Amino acid sequence: MTRQSTRIKQSTQPKYVDSDSDAGDDPGPSSKPLKRKRKAESPTSSSAGPANGAATTVKSEAVDKELVRPAKRVRGKRGILQQLVEMPLDLLFEIFGELDPIDVLNLSRTTKALRNILMSRSAAFIWKAALENVPDLPPCPDDLNEPQWVDLVFGRNCHFCDRATPTTSQTFAWQARVKGCLKCILAEFSMRSSDCYGNNILNLVPSIYIESSGRRSDRGWHYHTATYKEYVAKETRLTNLEERKAWFEERKAEKQRRIEHASLCKTWIEQRVSERANDREELRKQRRNCLRQKLEGLGYGSMVELAFDRYDFWKEPVIAAALKKDITDRIWAGMEEKVINIMEGFRDEHTKLERAKHRKSRFQWLLEVHQAYLEETPLGELIIPVVDLFDCDDVRKVIMSEPLEEPLKPEAAGAIAECIPEYTAEWLSKSKQKLLDLVKPDAAKLAIDPESLTEETLDLAVVSFECTRCLSWNGIEDSHVLNRALRHKCTAERPAYGYRDTGDVELDAFSAFSRGVKWNQANTLKLKLQGGELLVAAMRLLELDPATTTVETMDALDPIFELQYTPQGQLTSTWRGVLNTKLKPVLKIVDEQTATFVRAHLDTMMRSDRAQSGYNKLHCPHCKKSSNVNSSLLRRHLKEAHNIDPATDEDVWVDWDRRYERMTWLYAKHPGATII
Repeated sequence: MTRQSTRIKQSTQPKYVDSDSDAGDDPGPSSKPLKRKRKAESPTSSSAGPANGAATTVKSEAVDKELVRPAKRVRGKRGILQQLVEMPLDLLFEIFGELDPIDVLNLSRTTKALRNILMSRSAAFIWKAALENVPDLPPCPDDLNEPQWVDLVFGRNCHFCDRATPTTSQTFAWQARVKGCLKCILAEFSMRSSDCYGNNILNLVPSIYIESSGRRSDRGWHYHTATYKEYVAKETRLTNLEERKAWFEERKAEKQRRIEHASLCKTWIEQRVSERANDREELRKQRRNCLRQKLEGLGYGSMVELAFDRYDFWKEPVIAAALKKDITDRIWAGMEEKVINIMEGFRDEHTKLERAKHRKSRFQWLLEVHQAYLEETPLGELIIPVVDLFDCDDVRKVIMSEPLEEPLKPEAAGAIAECIPEYTAEWLSKSKQKLLDLVKPDAAKLAIDPESLTEETLDLAVVSFECTRCLSWNGIEDSHVLNRALRHKCTAERPAYGYRDTGDVELDAFSAFSRGVKWNQANTLKLKLQGGELLVAAMRLLELDPATTTVETMDALDPIFELQYTPQGQLTSTWRGVLNTKLKPVLKIVDEQTATFVRAHLDTMMRSDRAQSGYNKLHCPHCKKSSNVNSSLLRRHLKEAHNIDPATDEDVWVDWDRRYERMTWLYAKHPGATII
């Protein structure tokens, strides 16, 4: 950057005339301006003759006329208000009366001329007219003039430190007619009620209530310190009781007027702040809509929602600046290229989201196909879970076929539905193998040869499983034989937490969408070993072989055992109750008369439980319209819809995935008591 002296030399300057040249000669253009040299005053000049002095004076005046410099240019618009005071006063006053009060206040602070005009007493009507332009503004208090009132309400500067702050950051002490930053307000209003307990003068002092601040100790009522000291000094000087009483009443009335006026001011300022916030929000909304239209015009219509939902999009400097002013064509031309670069940064993510959206529509299509097939099959028929169905190669190939945005043809649904029985058979074989893998490590403890495990092993009564999720979440200790284990809902539900994805992107996406998993992928089932070992001992009392006795055999026998010397007392139990217990009792087979009585009592308890309003495991096998109900509702449905009364076992289907009712019965709290 060149020096100022150099720039001055290079600029165009007027041509000066040499003071030594003859008056009749034309100086003509000169390549280098001639500077007028300043000559030192000769000590004998004062003694020179009058003729020489007069000639020198005339010559200097001629040169000065030729050396008139042009007017200095003013940068920007500075000095433009100097011409304002030259307007007619009546026109000037009319203009000022149409302005907002803060504009009049700012004008009075621009030049001395405007200040002299606006701060004179004769200009009070201008301020009053400007105040009338503000709707619902409380009247100017008697102890303030109009400029002071305007500065209090609309000014931006703290009355103590003169720091400019926005209105929302200012703390108003309306009773004292001051405002400022919180730090200054706390310094000026430092008196607290605890500082002068029992002093009536404190109730006369202007106060302010601090609702929230940085320190909790600052919250509460604060009183103006200077006024308090002034009132204390005044009271001390008043020795006459009547004068003191009159002074107290006067101050009390003044404090009440200030409180009422402060209430009006507080309500008005809160309403004004709220309205301005709403206006700003509406303005930002309009600018967002304008920006949306500009982006849609550039072909980013499908990406606008993605960008607008992102916090980092609005934090971009060019976007943040665009919301602060109207987006005109000139402004948009300057920011268009930058906005395009920002939107291009969202393109890859938008492509992924669009693909995920179309993929979800395919997932929903498969869920509907699977549900439609379930509704057409008889109750109790085993069907492959939907996540396992998706994992079949042929099904996945159909669901993920390109292009994803095109809907699948109706023929594809029929083709998948026809193959579901085949897929179910393959899934059933794999699932049984998983259960055998759970049995094999502890098969010897259940009197089963680990090397001879087959699918028929899963039908044995001693082989049962328990759900870790039901046990840990609900505290339910229940056993699941083969049919229940394959149908248990926890084996195909996606856990709310603690589940790890498989790493297969498509499978994990479908699992998250359907809220399911492949069968027992979360390892919810484990072998019920303790109950199985106790049931082995019970079978040996019956002289049965645990390695060959199936569930059907035990259900047909329906033996009743007595569980002696338990913490709960003596119990009677079916074989399922023995399998499900966590106790270590002494087992005993009851006589046939006692067994008959216990079976009848357990059946009565089961029917009572199924009639409860909270029971929801009964279904109508005729129409499937009455599902997940109790026995009372199902009996009513059979009578009204199918004219069946009384209902038989063929008219009721009990959900496999239920808790068994006929297990144990506490028949005596003390050992040795009889059952009857």
